[in-house]
Amino acid sequence: MSYDYAFHAESIHPFIENELNEYVMVTKMTFNQNNKSENNCHPKDSFQTLHYHSRMSSPFEPPKNALYIILGEIQTIISSKKNNARWSTTHSYEESPEINSFQKLKTILNSISDIQDIDSLTFLTPFLDIIRSDETTGPITCLALNAVNKFLCYGLIDTLDESAASTIDKVANAVTHTRFVGTNPNDDEVVLMRILQVLRSLLLSPIGSQMTNDTVCEILQSCFRICFETRLSELLRKTSEHVLIDMVQLLFARLPQFKDDTTSASSTKRVKDLSTKDITTNNQRRSQQLSGNEQQLNESTSSINETTLTYSSQVDDNGRPTAIDSATNAIPPTNTTTMNNDNESSSINDTTSQTILPIIVPSFDESSSNILQTHQISTTVQAEKQSQETIVTQTSSNNNEFINPRGIRFTTGSPTNVPAKDVLTPYGWPCVRGLFRFLTTLINNYDKNNTEYMMTVGLNLLTVALEVGADYLANYPLLLSIVKDSLCQNLLSMLNCNRIQLFSASLRVSFLVFESLRTHLKCQFEFFITRLMEIIISEQPKIIYEQKELALETIVQLLRIPGLPAELYLNYDCDLYCENLFEELTKMLSKNAFPVAGLTSTHILSLDALLSVIDHIELECQFQVQRQKSDSTSQSLTRPIPCGYAFALSLQNIDINRSSAPCESRHGPRLRQNRMTISSHLPAQDDLKKMKHDKKLFRQGSELFNQNPSSGLKFLQENNLLSNPLDTNEIVKYIKDNPLLDKKVIGDYLSNRKNIYILEQYVKTFNFEDMRIDEALRIYLSEFRLPGEAPLISVLLEHFAAHWRECNNFLLANNDAAFGLAYACIMLNTDQHNTNVRRQSLPMTCEDFKRNLSKMNNNENFDEGMLTEIYNAIKSDEIVMPTEHTGLVRESYLWKLMLKRSVTIGDKFFHVPTGSYNHDIFTLIWGQTMAALSFVFEKSNYDLVIEKSIQGFNKCARIAAYYYMSDVFDNLVISLCKFTTLLNNREWIENLPIQFGLNRKARLAATVVFNIAHVHGDILRDGWKNILECIIHLYKAKLLPSALVEVEDFLDPTGRTTLIKEQITQTPK
Repeated sequence: MSYDYAFHAESIHPFIENELNEYVMVTKMTFNQNNKSENNCHPKDSFQTLHYHSRMSSPFEPPKNALYIILGEIQTIISSKKNNARWSTTHSYEESPEINSFQKLKTILNSISDIQDIDSLTFLTPFLDIIRSDETTGPITCLALNAVNKFLCYGLIDTLDESAASTIDKVANAVTHTRFVGTNPNDDEVVLMRILQVLRSLLLSPIGSQMTNDTVCEILQSCFRICFETRLSELLRKTSEHVLIDMVQLLFARLPQFKDDTTSASSTKRVKDLSTKDITTNNQRRSQQLSGNEQQLNESTSSINETTLTYSSQVDDNGRPTAIDSATNAIPPTNTTTMNNDNESSSINDTTSQTILPIIVPSFDESSSNILQTHQISTTVQAEKQSQETIVTQTSSNNNEFINPRGIRFTTGSPTNVPAKDVLTPYGWPCVRGLFRFLTTLINNYDKNNTEYMMTVGLNLLTVALEVGADYLANYPLLLSIVKDSLCQNLLSMLNCNRIQLFSASLRVSFLVFESLRTHLKCQFEFFITRLMEIIISEQPKIIYEQKELALETIVQLLRIPGLPAELYLNYDCDLYCENLFEELTKMLSKNAFPVAGLTSTHILSLDALLSVIDHIELECQFQVQRQKSDSTSQSLTRPIPCGYAFALSLQNIDINRSSAPCESRHGPRLRQNRMTISSHLPAQDDLKKMKHDKKLFRQGSELFNQNPSSGLKFLQENNLLSNPLDTNEIVKYIKDNPLLDKKVIGDYLSNRKNIYILEQYVKTFNFEDMRIDEALRIYLSEFRLPGEAPLISVLLEHFAAHWRECNNFLLANNDAAFGLAYACIMLNTDQHNTNVRRQSLPMTCEDFKRNLSKMNNNENFDEGMLTEIYNAIKSDEIVMPTEHTGLVRESYLWKLMLKRSVTIGDKFFHVPTGSYNHDIFTLIWGQTMAALSFVFEKSNYDLVIEKSIQGFNKCARIAAYYYMSDVFDNLVISLCKFTTLLNNREWIENLPIQFGLNRKARLAATVVFNIAHVHGDILRDGWKNILECIIHLYKAKLLPSALVEVEDFLDPTGRTTLIKEQITQTPK
């Protein structure tokens, strides 16, 4: 039996347990108090409080026969050890230290009356010694592991003991460093399976909440190594994956308990701040660590930012490999990507590198030479500065640390013996951050080191993490920064994958991310939906049918989120600098619902997406109508109650109705509310109309600007979108913030000498402080495309060089020196990367680059170290010009532009109540929806599709009637009348009954059109003509009911007469 945590949240109730116990609630309060400490130990009073609540809130008490349980496990191990061929029954206790320790423990246990009379470590130590012993066989090690697992599940470790944290830390250390005598791979995998079970119990038991961040990370590391080892059996790897799922679920469900304390760094760690733009290779990082220099490296536009972990050798105290080491042993990789959760790196440049895995090839050889370099998830502290994530690099002050020529860092293991007086800090959000960052790197589709299985596991674990913890990620800025950048980028890159399993899993994770965190992911959400639309309409053969189907299903699921259609309309269609996302999406769905050859599931899914919006609007209208009826009923007069008995019965009925009705029944059982916090100061209808009008003019002005900048600016002035006369700052803002402008046109406009005053103000908007000149150039040239003429390039670089020099405290001798160096960077970039230029000689070397810049710093040389760094950075990482590349380079460039735009826009995302802006949304989509309904209704012969279309017609009619949209209602009636076929038989009335009776669609259409005309005839205008024409044809065909063709006639003997007179034909005599 194991104990798991569960927390209630509105969005995750389907995924976690509903029963909450007192332990979770109490530890939530105590952890919030204890995490305020910045040192490595809790104060004694806080520690006692923690253990007091642990005792009070324990989900179960230890069994009354706990002593006999331990004695039974001792007897089992002793018997097995004596039966082993290695041991003889004649051996004395002194010859077997393990048996001797168990005999001493038996003596102690027999002398006490309760398990709480001794320290937990007292009865655990002999078992842990067996687990760590390299002279013990696998079966006996399994027995010891089974005993420890049983102690954890039974709650035998005293949580009140002041050394409980140290005890559980020692248990975890022993299990992760299990050693035993290997026999054969199958038997050894049984031991690994048992290790996984104990690790799961360690983390999921109540006492596990006192483990440290490092211990939890080591447990996770061990599980990942087994999970990713390809030579282990499928059963063992899947078991490890399921153990990881339970652990991830627990850690992310506990996020509300953890405090985002970026100052609580471990005293043994020294931090170094690096910008998120810094990309360091292993060799560069190694040289930095050895020299102690802190420097920023260039941002790579062709690399993917990744989480980094630290490679270290995991050995026991005597330097011998553990059981997991032996099972996942391999040759150290040649090109190692460090994976420390505090650093981001990218190493995709070297395509010849060998594959790096957290778990490498297995070997059951116990040789001490087979020591594995493994991924170690470590925890450090990060801080956020100027809206960019600041990554903290962990370095060790241990003198025994060294780095081998391959760039792998070796560190000594953490000490296993912690003084009893030291109380370790329970784990918190740092280990969650490290785990989250590591999972994000596993789904990097462009990293060739990640196998399909690794990416699948990463997506599965991220799914679990987001199911239980997505709502809490926004409370931690550093976790949110990972979501905004690495996670979203990797998820979007997975959409380029043609493997259906990965494609489907990435869509599932993406849905969870954007459903919960779209408030902070406005630009990323736009990027995601746009990419889905591209997949759906793509004609490329590499995008298969199943991908389009999954993308459409995701669109349907998104549009069914309460309030999301209105949010798309408000946040994107009514935003000047965003695409008309909702309008373009509905147009694409309507077009995709029209089958070219035959009706397939993608056409039905497109129709479902449109109808999901219609369904939501119709439900809201229905609710409003019912509420109006209930309000009018409550205000009506009621008859007096004749007696007290009747009054008592009426009160009783009211109480019964109240108790039986659900709490949300006032909105109806089907109408769900937007679970996001509703934004304040939502724009009014008139404001939205003005926004839409201005956006239309703004886009027209942008198109004119791309043709002729002067004409575009003049157009915007005439429509009061720009001031008259033009304001320089306003023009600069328009150029920088408008993504619709052509980068080439911007470069030509700024380089025009007539616009020098605009260029001067434009350059001042950049902050180049503490940047090398090539780094500043990357940012500067990402905003526009350089003109082809040298004089125009000189104008742009002159103002750039002067501003860069001013931002860096006039680093160089004069502005001419800065200009020359900037121009040399452009020439070097062209020389190294422009393949269109016919090479007359070999590419420029570093010495050539320095020689060309000789004596250009006011007759002095530039710093050679700086020139070397500039040369290496440009050679390895091209300064990308916009629209000049394709593939990964272009995608990375576009992603960086999107991130920059998201910083400019900020978290300005409106959440609206359910039902808001429904009239505007229906006005936008009714034409496309009814066109799709009509086409599908006409072409399909499936009963389910026909019924779906009929329901869609009825709902559109009810919505149009609710908003008194006569034109919409008339259009619907006219369309349905055409489907009745009653308008096409003017000359063949005698055949109409047969044709109409055999046509099921015609009869359904007639039923619908007459029903909606009967219910909502008050708003019908032009449609009456078609209705009456259908009635006339039915009259002529004698298909009208008798109530419409018979009237009273007192002269007729029957008292009634028919309007249809039978024609009597006379036969000639």
